[in-house]
Formats: sequence, C-alpha cells, structure tokens
Amino acid sequence: MNLDCLLDYGNGTISCAVVIRQSPDGAITASVKPFTAIGSTLKGNCYLDGVPGGRWVLTRTEAYVAGRKVTSDHVDELVVNIVRAELVAPHALTASDLVTIRIGLTNLPFKHLWNEHFILNVGGYSIAVSYRRRGSVTHVAEITGARYGDLARIKELMQEVCWLLSLATGRLVGVARVDVLSKRRKVYTELDGVMTSLNQGLPLVLYEMSRPPGIAQFIEHSLPHFQRESRWLPLQNLINIGLLAKHSFYVENQVLLMTNCLEVLRYSYALNVGVPAGFMRQRGSNFDWLPGSGNTGQASFAAILEHFFASANISGWTPNFTKLRNEIVHTGQIAGSFADQVQQSYDLHHLCDRILLAILNWDHVAGHYLPFNDRQHPDPNRGGNNWTAFSR
Repeated sequence: MNLDCLLDYGNGTISCAVVIRQSPDGAITASVKPFTAIGSTLKGNCYLDGVPGGRWVLTRTEAYVAGRKVTSDHVDELVVNIVRAELVAPHALTASDLVTIRIGLTNLPFKHLWNEHFILNVGGYSIAVSYRRRGSVTHVAEITGARYGDLARIKELMQEVCWLLSLATGRLVGVARVDVLSKRRKVYTELDGVMTSLNQGLPLVLYEMSRPPGIAQFIEHSLPHFQRESRWLPLQNLINIGLLAKHSFYVENQVLLMTNCLEVLRYSYALNVGVPAGFMRQRGSNFDWLPGSGNTGQASFAAILEHFFASANISGWTPNFTKLRNEIVHTGQIAGSFADQVQQSYDLHHLCDRILLAILNWDHVAGHYLPFNDRQHPDPNRGGNNWTAFSR
C-alpha cells in the first residue's frame, strides 16, 4: 500500500513516501523514503502521519527503525516495524450507515472447511467464517449490514471470539486485518501485527462440524460466560499462558507457566471474589481469612484454590499440585524421572484445561474435550483421539 506521510523522528518532521506490507508471519513493516535528507544516525522510535488528500490516509502510527540504507551521510530509505496500521479512505459515512466488515483471522486449522463456511451467531451479529488463505490470514469472518458506528464494538467482540477459538484449537488465533466496505468500496483497513508461530497445538474441544457440538456451538455457548467471568478472572491471559506452555519443548518451562496459571487464579479469586464476599482480607499480595469463613490466619496458596474448587464444584485438585508448584518455584526443578516429570506436566495441563472449561460451563451442553494427560483412545482397535464428555 503506497502512502504519502510525514515522518516525525524527534529532531524534525519531513515528508516521505511509505509502502506498508504485512508478511506471512503477521509482522508489519514499512519502507520509508524521505523526500529530504536526514542524518544517518536516526534510530529508535519515530511516528508516521498520513497526509490528507490521497487514496488512503494513515492515522498517526508509532514505528521503530529496524534498518536503513545510507548514502554518504544521509538516509536514502528506512525500514520500520509497526504494531498496528490504521488506514482510512475519504468518505462521508455516518455512524448509522450500513457496511460490510471483513476480519482476517490467523491460524485456524479447519482444512475440511476450505470450500465451505460456518456461521457464528454472537453479540447480535451473524458472522460467516470461511477459508480464504492470503499471507498470514487463513480465514475471513464477514458481517454484512453492520452499522459503521459499531466497528469498535465488533472488533472487540472478535478479539473475544479469537481467544475462545485459541482455547478450542490449541493455536493462537488472532485478527491480522480488518476491512470495511461501503457499496463494495473499501473505506477502512486496519493491519495488526500478530504472532503466527503458535500453530502446532492439539485441539481441546471437539470442533469437527459433522460431530456436534462443534466449534460454532462452543463459541456461541461459551462467549457469554467468557465475558461475564472475565470481570473477575483474566481468562484471555490464562488461555495465552496455556498456549505458550503447550508450545514449549521443555518440561520445566511448561510446569512453570502452568503453575503461573494457578497463581493468577489464586490471586484473582481471593481479590475479586473472596474480599468482596467478606471471607478474605487482602494484605499486600497475600490474603487472610476473616471471622466467619471457617478458617483462620493467612490463606495459603492451596487453601485458596481448594476453596475455589469447592465453590465451583470442580474435582481434580490434589496436594500434588501444591508440591509441584513449590518444587519448580523454589528449586527450579521437578522431582522424579523424566517420564514422571512429563506425566506431572500433562496432569497440570489437564487440570488447568478443566478449570477453563468448567468456568465456561462446557458440561451444561454435554460438550466433549480431549484430556491432555490421556489423549489416545483407550480402545486399541479404534485408535485416534480420546474425545471424552466433559464433567466437573
């Protein structure tokens, strides 16, 4: 995309020609050619501002100088990295005008849907998701007849959907670009730098469309719970940490990350549930039991989690998880043989997966899942994955 911009590099502002590209790995770079000479020592942060009057206008964007071509003592061309680029075409749209919004998604693994699409009915919108491979984008989610003024709300909604897709597929699903069309003409484009390398995970939820409940049903059922429960627990952070752990080759890293999930759960439950409910009092990063709670003194890591598991009616917690947490946090290693370490890691992954599915009430719709610590079907004559009905 060719643009006329102003380059603000701290010591001055000059006109320049800019070409923005998004690579297949999701990164956004721009080639910047200044119209006047600037010093060859330019480095660090800078800003690009679009010049009105062109086909597209870039909103003020922060960039970081990644490289430069230098002739004599001045810069001929800069290469800059950009996290997000927002481009607007001149238009006279109002907030109530109806538009088509296309959102490019990354890392979706639905190969059997390459020539098909599925519908998500969420947030009051009907969203058609179809395979459309281009660069870092694997699928496009399209909403027709949306109000232009609802764009920010729809982008936020799709970010939430992406976290649930990430949980279900075991891959980090993100929004790589957003296009808004009015009467088939693009009036708005947003490019987002996304990470596409976390794409080798195993699915957690049974998402084949031919075997309900399927991915659409999982998203439609889970989204209201995700939105509500995120008020006290940062679910997107737990999903992200879990993906990072599952893509790590080192058992120690896996266990350290997954125990961090438990620590986030401990702190959030105590702070956002225990304190307002009146059975805990915060003391720095620790919490004390209050009279009437049935407990006294400082609430330990294990005691807070045991209280959460009991209140949410989730089974599976054992003192072994406290022992594992203490080993990795206090000593940096895990006891036992390598096979024992791997099994403990798998058990911890499974526990955290079950916590998330319970919070999303996946058992309320007889949903199935793939136990991380027991993935092979027990019947040797059948083989394949051990899809299991989820229960608390």
